[in-house]
Amino acid sequence: MENSLRLKFGSILSQSPSNEEVVISGNLRAFPSADTIEDFKKNLQNKINMVTRKATEYSVIGVGLFKNKVKFDSGYFGMLLSQFQSLYPIGKLLLEKCYECIFDAGLHSSDLEGGTRTGIILGF
Repeated sequence: MENSLRLKFGSILSQSPSNEEVVISGNLRAFPSADTIEDFKKNLQNKINMVTRKATEYSVIGVGLFKNKVKFDSGYFGMLLSQFQSLYPIGKLLLEKCYECIFDAGLHSSDLEGGTRTGIILGF
């Protein structure tokens, strides 16, 4: 795609129609070896190494592990045990964080039913 066309397309995407309102609300983060952003900040300030040296099925030297990884409630998400067991850990994390973002915005997931044109943007 040509640069000028990319810029035009990006400009169109970043502007809402004049009769519509765009709200960016709710934000959530997940950090290795920290339950909250405050814990993460303390770890950084105290120069704590948050990379865990652990042998995994992947050929890596160290990984950033999340605390409390076993607290996923598959029933809450309407998942069968077999679905839960076949889901990669990152999938579980994404589900949890999407719901937490909705709650952080002051909403309940049921508030978004019925075509509210709501999106959740994720980044890694």
